[in-house]
Amino acid sequence: MLFFHAGALLLVKSPELLLSFDAAQRADLAGLFMEMHRAGIWIWQVFFTLHLVLLGILVLGSRRFPRIIGIGLIVGASGYLLDNVYAFAFPDAALLGMLRAGLLAVVTLSEVGFALWLLIKGQTQSKVRETEILIGT
Repeated sequence: MLFFHAGALLLVKSPELLLSFDAAQRADLAGLFMEMHRAGIWIWQVFFTLHLVLLGILVLGSRRFPRIIGIGLIVGASGYLLDNVYAFAFPDAALLGMLRAGLLAVVTLSEVGFALWLLIKGQTQSKVRETEILIGT
């Protein structure tokens, strides 16, 4: 999604591009790129929600990670969908805005917790050997 940002910046900062366009037209085109970026973020959030739900299910099913992380990923993922609903349908709904922010905080803490768990705790050598035996390698 950063390509649209780069394109907008390039149009504004490089007047030698699109010489047949005047400054106002290039600025309008840069604005279009920024709107395309914004729309792409909303689309990305839907797919990221699915990713987080699936990751949460895998974390819960693995039994190697704290269950609270998996639950937080699954429950908090809905914050991304609510972010879309809030932005497009109900931008003035204060309660929905607070719920969205709360769920996004939950999923953020769960994602950071999962990353820290992997970095700090990781997989011990005995677990690696146990996995190799189970797989048969």
